[in-house]
Amino acid sequence: MADLKSMKMSKKEAKKMYGESIPSDVAPDSGPKYPWGLQIDLNEESLGKLGMSIEDVTVGDEVDVTAVAMVESLRMSQHQDGSKCENITLQITKMGIK
Repeated sequence: MADLKSMKMSKKEAKKMYGESIPSDVAPDSGPKYPWGLQIDLNEESLGKLGMSIEDVTVGDEVDVTAVAMVESLRMSQHQDGSKCENITLQITKMGIK
């Protein structure tokens, strides 16, 4: 298993990603904590495939997620101001939760 890395954004990273839509006087815990796209939404059919229901967990629980993903795309762009952006899109093809 790969080493786990925290994906939590710093306040500076959140401002860069979400712009000024996050007021500077807002408490650090009230804004987005993780970058857009890192959240997994499981519908009733997906939960069924995993042998789960929402009754198996409560809000705030931590679960172990094991997944296999296929690289769907690689993108790199350079902006007029010279900044660069790299992105890898992964499609989860197999997953387990416990």
